[in-house]
This record gives sequence, structure tokens and C-alpha cells, in this order.
Amino acid sequence: MFSSSSGGSLSPEEGIASLNKLLFPHVELITPNFLEASRLVKQVGLLSESQAAMAVACLDLGPKAVLVKGGHCSGEECVDFLATNDGERLAYSHKRIPGGSKVRGTGCRLASAIACFQAKGFELKESVGEACEYLAGYISGRMDCS
Repeated sequence: MFSSSSGGSLSPEEGIASLNKLLFPHVELITPNFLEASRLVKQVGLLSESQAAMAVACLDLGPKAVLVKGGHCSGEECVDFLATNDGERLAYSHKRIPGGSKVRGTGCRLASAIACFQAKGFELKESVGEACEYLAGYISGRMDCS
């Protein structure tokens, strides 16, 4: 969302402030990774160390739901955390794939997969779950090919 896979910045602070004010109140879901969520939350004067708290804090920016992705966090489990403005809180966890964070484009692939599952008629929470499973399979396949 704010940086490329290679680490280059894609959005200055003014751009993030514009997203917060003009875009996020009109979208159903944002899918920042933990570092991007930290940057968003800082925009509204909040800081947190918890993915769950970070997702809930990002709801204050206006989207109907926030999925804070945990692929770049540490631990044996990769946890993505979904918070919705109707009070739903869900964690999607799977075993971390060694070297998986080196696969490029996974955030865009996950967001696209969520949209595809929703277009097929899945509810948001099921779409996220199916998309997370799809992404884990994709990353596993990419790691086997390396």
C-alpha cells in the first residue's frame, strides 16, 4: 500500500492523509500489513503493538473493515487479523512458510483474491479465509520452485 516489495516509498505523508480523509470512509476493506497499519494509526495519533488493536484503530479511519496482515511479523504462525465496524474480530492463522516473506506481490494477490471470493458471493469473513488459504498455497508453490 505504501511501499513496494523492494522497500521504496510509494506515498508521502500527504498522500496517506488524503487516503484517510477522502478514500477510506468509502471503502469496504483495507488490507495493510502491520507496518502500514502502524503508519496509518500514527496519522490519527494512535500507537499500538497489537495487530488486533491496530486493526480496530484503523477502523477509525472510516473503512467498514480492516485486515492487518501478519506475514512480515515474527513467530511460527502467520496471523492476519480482521476487524469490522459491526464488532466482528477474527484471526486467520496458519503455519509460517520459511522464506515466504521473500515472495513479491503477495499483498496485492491477497486483496485481489478477497475481491474474487466476494464476487463469487462469499461473505467478507469467508472471503478473507479462502483468500488466506489460497495465498498460503501460492507462497508454498513459489517456494518449491525456488
